[in-house]
Amino acid sequence: MVEVGAAAFADLGPYHSILSEWFAQPGIEAWVGDLGAQPAGFAMLGYFNADGTTGAARDADLLALAVDAPMRGRGVGRALLAAVIEEVARCSLVTGAGRLRLCVAESNQLARAMYRRAGFVDTDADVGAYLSRERAVRMVRPIGRRPDRIR
Repeated sequence: MVEVGAAAFADLGPYHSILSEWFAQPGIEAWVGDLGAQPAGFAMLGYFNADGTTGAARDADLLALAVDAPMRGRGVGRALLAAVIEEVARCSLVTGAGRLRLCVAESNQLARAMYRRAGFVDTDADVGAYLSRERAVRMVRPIGRRPDRIR
């Protein structure tokens, strides 16, 4: 899945090494989306305190969601996002997470639209830019308010 993510995020920086490091961190959860028996994408979730440390969480953080280019447009991303939202909501009493947050490239309008349909909103937070200098947009979604379905 690192290869899928590295290809999907190639414009943003050296994600092969970044994703490998994230996958190795304790407490990181991951989902693999497939079409038939073929892996098509993945999502990665972590829980972090406001200062970025792990432990008694305040925020759930969708660290990455990537779908292999030939598999896009078939609902894999929506299914992965729905699984992450369901898990965060299910575990919120234990984790203390009151919201799910993510960063997305400003130019990635398809992903941003998918996140908005799932209840995410843009924030005014300045979270900087990717190594490519592309602006990162912070989006958040409260936990507990679940849509009937993610379109």
